[in-house]
Amino acid sequence: MKGKEKSATVSLRKARIQGHAVPKDLQKARGSATTFMQPEGAQYLTHAEKTKSLLSVVHNGLLSTNHHKLNYPYGSIINFVLDSDGKPYTFISRLAEHTANLLNDPRASVLVSQVQGLGDKLATARVTLVGRMLPIEKTEELVKKFIQVHPGAYYAEFDDFMTFKLDVENIRYIGGFGEMSWVPSSDYIHSEIDPVSGGIAAKNAIDHMNKDHKDDVLSMARAYAGLPEATEATILGLDRYGLDVLCILPDGKRRSRVTFEKRLESSDEIKQTIIDLTRKARMRRSSL
Repeated sequence: MKGKEKSATVSLRKARIQGHAVPKDLQKARGSATTFMQPEGAQYLTHAEKTKSLLSVVHNGLLSTNHHKLNYPYGSIINFVLDSDGKPYTFISRLAEHTANLLNDPRASVLVSQVQGLGDKLATARVTLVGRMLPIEKTEELVKKFIQVHPGAYYAEFDDFMTFKLDVENIRYIGGFGEMSWVPSSDYIHSEIDPVSGGIAAKNAIDHMNKDHKDDVLSMARAYAGLPEATEATILGLDRYGLDVLCILPDGKRRSRVTFEKRLESSDEIKQTIIDLTRKARMRRSSL
């Protein structure tokens, strides 16, 4: 291999692991794509756990099928619900293009993205499930569960709506810029839903800390995220193992991790855990 080609390969491999530098004119942009760091000893949900946790709280996505006439990818939004194995199922009209497409070629994918307000969508978590979407028997139990999750989905009871379920074969998880992997379907099926990350308590804690306790968030990032030179910090996510933080440094942005001292078993433990962590971060900062 020639020198330039080898250098390019090494650079690509490094970028896949470490992420990419952010142009200086984008460093102040909220939620922009940024470099991802992994502090030594940090604990994370696996990508399989992150995938199942995301799908447990976001119940709609982009279904893509192969058009039966055009022979091109065809996409539209669907609502779905997960079965006991984490496989998404939905109800589609017999008149819909997707139905004709799937009956002709069951290969399909479903893209699901984390809900986000401001900022770059490429900085948010998303997952693509790939497999075969096949018609299954329509039962009262499936319809009832679907309407519980989607109260306005009265159409599920219509006779001309078929039930389709995606038999997941491959999964691509992207947690933001620089964090990604292929997740084996067996790992996904046997993974647990995180009891903390998708709840209202986690959202409220994140909003409260980012709005009213910015100095404490910065103290935690400096003390525990491996970024003592950070000048600003924002909490992006919270799960049973810790906090995902976005920090501004003199040379750009970094996404990093603040790990809790012990794993949380429920959302009830969030408040006290963060109080204890901020107190220790303040003490650590004052001792420097």
